Amino acid sequence: MSQGASKDDVITAGETALVCLYNVDPQHGINVLRYEKLCATAATSTMPVQPGALSRTSASVKYHCLRMYHQIQEWLGVELSPVDWGWKISGTGKLLPISTDLQPASQKILEVVRCGSKSGCDTMRCSCRNHGMACASACSECRGVCDNNTPNDSDSESDDVET
Repeated sequence: MSQGASKDDVITAGETALVCLYNVDPQHGINVLRYEKLCATAATSTMPVQPGALSRTSASVKYHCLRMYHQIQEWLGVELSPVDWGWKISGTGKLLPISTDLQPASQKILEVVRCGSKSGCDTMRCSCRNHGMACASACSECRGVCDNNTPNDSDSESDDVET
């Protein structure tokens, strides 16, 4: 609620609060918490770990905290530019939240694990299926709405694999 707080102060306070909510050592930070959650879930689960089951990344916490601070300051009557506090303006002039400033994975992984199959995703020509993964919204043709929307490692159509 402090007027004139720096972005770094807001981000640090927000991440500290979230780490406390998860009841972990504040020295470790949110990324260590996410990694530990991933390891614990992967060790006990028979299914692939879904990203939504993990805690937020520090990059997403950063923008969430900035937007929260902006909202509270607006409620207190302090006018701040939303684009300086976790928002961006869309092509139609609407405010959209910035969720992160990081890519979902490295560029090499993004290039490999997305399909561009024009013949459908029900064969091993789909590189996602070929890698044992479900198609995602990053896939150029299907956008994750296809026959391969759940991982399937029982396919054996290796003759159809694209190189």
